[in-house]
Amino acid sequence: LLTAITTVAVNKQIKDDSLNMMSELTKRSANELNEYVNKYIMLSETLASTVSMSSYSDIQKNLVSLNGYISQYNLDRILIADKSGNGLNSGGQTVNISDRDYFKTAMSGTSTVSSPLTDKTTGKTLMVYSAPIKNNGQIVGVLSFARDSKEVSDKISTITFRKTGKTCLIDGNGTTIGHYDYKRVQEGENVIEIAKTNTELSELAKNFEKMKAGENGYGEYKFNGDKRVISYYSIPELNWSVGLMVDSNDLFMVVDTILKIVITVGIISLVIAMILAYRFSNKLSKRLKLASSIVSNFAKGDFSQVLPNKELNKTDEIGEILSSIDKSQDSLKDMISSIKDSSNTLEEESLSLTNMSEDYLTSCKNIIAATKESSQGTYSQANQLSNITADMDTFDANLTSIITSISNINTMVTNINNKSTSSNEDIGELVLTMK
Repeated sequence: LLTAITTVAVNKQIKDDSLNMMSELTKRSANELNEYVNKYIMLSETLASTVSMSSYSDIQKNLVSLNGYISQYNLDRILIADKSGNGLNSGGQTVNISDRDYFKTAMSGTSTVSSPLTDKTTGKTLMVYSAPIKNNGQIVGVLSFARDSKEVSDKISTITFRKTGKTCLIDGNGTTIGHYDYKRVQEGENVIEIAKTNTELSELAKNFEKMKAGENGYGEYKFNGDKRVISYYSIPELNWSVGLMVDSNDLFMVVDTILKIVITVGIISLVIAMILAYRFSNKLSKRLKLASSIVSNFAKGDFSQVLPNKELNKTDEIGEILSSIDKSQDSLKDMISSIKDSSNTLEEESLSLTNMSEDYLTSCKNIIAATKESSQGTYSQANQLSNITADMDTFDANLTSIITSISNINTMVTNINNKSTSSNEDIGELVLTMK
């Protein structure tokens, strides 16, 4: 039972720790991605602050002064547009970006980065960083530059966990904008939309819905029959969310290992406990048999048993029982010895009484003889009267002695009876104790 409770507790704790580690990694990854992207958003703001533009004609002049930054920061190109969206890029192409979300956001006064976009001219997948251009506090245009979107996916690919943990990044529409499989970014994969026709992705799509809503946490889903866990953490400033996906068996692999260790230790502990219990019960059984034998002999009247000192010195219940028996044996031995001594005294007193009785009988015979002789003649009676008186005195003395002896015998019999009664009570209490 203890092993089972320990196993459940350890299993829960390790699972919680694994999920916490996974969540912490996801959070740290989100923060690192935010810092990485913000670095280029701040660059766009810095470059925008250097642009002085009062009309469309100023765009070309400003692009020339910014060309040096293209190679310095590995930019694809720089674009400057007026507030109507009409612009010119560093490649000399005239464009209109008024319909682009990154232009609208920058014109609202907020610097931003776009989701990956496919360049219609080059076919590259790019991410556009944009910042508002201000003149006397008024927004007069937008500065944008593009970078290869694969850079974000390359960073995403370095975020791993255990053996199977890999990372993805989605935007506020649920579109994949960073993935360890960059092809999915190029294809503009949207799991939420795909799950509408592919039910196998429905569980994953539910988690992506939470990511899209900006929630933080983790969930479970099945993919290709395998149970997987996803941890997600939002980047509110960008309206992005990072998802870390790992195979459940891989995530909780340490749980299985520790579970095996706990079970093994539990089995070993159980075997050791059984061995110790057997040895203890065997030893206890031998002591109980010894105590039973001693009590049985004691009940039969054998008070000459010699109890082992090692048992008498023990302070447990059996030791106390044997110690009580030993003390009772000693008390009964003393009692029996006292009874024997009293019996010997009684025998001597009885012998003395017998002798006195014989003397009394002899005296009686003498009296009878004297009485018969007294009837033979007055003279003879007169002569022997003094003898009769003397004999009567002797009889009186003997009778007094007999009475005294009888009184002594009665006293001894009373003492013997009291000792016998006390012995019977002690033996009765001992028997009750044994029961």
